[in-house]
Amino acid sequence: MEQTTNTTNELQKLVLETTAYDMNNQLEQLIFKFKDTGDENYLKDSEALRSEFYSWWDETKLAFVTPVES
Repeated sequence: MEQTTNTTNELQKLVLETTAYDMNNQLEQLIFKFKDTGDENYLKDSEALRSEFYSWWDETKLAFVTPVES
């Protein structure tokens, strides 16, 4: 049982690291395109991406959760 818990924790950590890395790459690309072109749509897209990330992130659980539907 102990090994399963460790494996699950390691997998969750890997998923979080991968997600953060991917999101940072996407944000960097959008901001680079904004700086390169001056097109504010890229800046708005980066803000929307970060907002979407935080809508799924539960700070107290330190995990991704499905946002509660209104």
